[in-house]
Amino acid sequence: MKFFKTIEDNMLAPPPLKGSRLKTLYPSSASCRDIEDPTKVHGGCLRATWYRLAGYSESDPSGAYSQYIFAAGKMWEEWIIEQCKLGGFFLMNNLKFSIPEYYLSGEIDIAIKDPNTGEVIIVESKTYSSANYQAKAEYGGLGGRVPMPKHQNVMQAALYLHYFSAPEKGGIQRVLLTYFDRACGGPENNREFWITLRPENGKTYIHIDTEDVKGVAHSYDMPGITLEGVFERYEEQINAAKDYKEEPPPPDYEHVYSKEKVIRLWNEGEIAKTKYEKWVKKPEANPIGDWQCAYCNYRTLCKQQKEEQGYT
Repeated sequence: MKFFKTIEDNMLAPPPLKGSRLKTLYPSSASCRDIEDPTKVHGGCLRATWYRLAGYSESDPSGAYSQYIFAAGKMWEEWIIEQCKLGGFFLMNNLKFSIPEYYLSGEIDIAIKDPNTGEVIIVESKTYSSANYQAKAEYGGLGGRVPMPKHQNVMQAALYLHYFSAPEKGGIQRVLLTYFDRACGGPENNREFWITLRPENGKTYIHIDTEDVKGVAHSYDMPGITLEGVFERYEEQINAAKDYKEEPPPPDYEHVYSKEKVIRLWNEGEIAKTKYEKWVKKPEANPIGDWQCAYCNYRTLCKQQKEEQGYT
């Protein structure tokens, strides 16, 4: 018996059917058009969601590596729950909620009670690898950067606050978004971001409070997004599911950038040096595009249909 091979085969086997969930949208697929540039999207891809809602099979299902990452995330979440229970401030986990008007359904990871203030706080746990310098720099604020979580995770947290901030739902005012370093590079690589909602002039901005790796405090609104913009995108998703019967909606992201775009992004400091140098030497063997496409479970199907639809 090959132990890990047997486990991987089991992980990659098709799951048993549990009934249709095609009418459900998820907080984890939240997205928003940029408030300054509406052609730019933050978060989930409307086209990928359309494929799922339309009942398409995944052309690129998650492999063993992705399954291991998912398993690491579940183990980390279970460890957090155990520590919260031992500390006496655990309240509950996997609390389900729904926002029917947007077909939204989800559940929070953990709810705790601050032992000093009695405040109820939602904890959303994520993992990352500090071996990935780009992720480490973004979350930790290396190189003079402002430490910043993923837009998609922040929008997910904002949806929790939208629902659970109502007095009859608990009156919760803060979400703690955590990133655990699954590469075990040291406790200093575990990151914390406190999420709150900040209304102003008819808009609801999503506010972040955090510290960088040096312990310097940072407080800012997550750039480019509002809570209203997140709900507008869910409306887009719903309308796309109704309006596009045979053909998917336009893509939000690009599989491969044009030469001009790669050079522009390099000049703007948006592409890592190693990635750019590989592209310069062999652009066809080392294409550069949006990371959302690289990790999408429908990328091959989408690329084929983009060509059929005439997208360049």
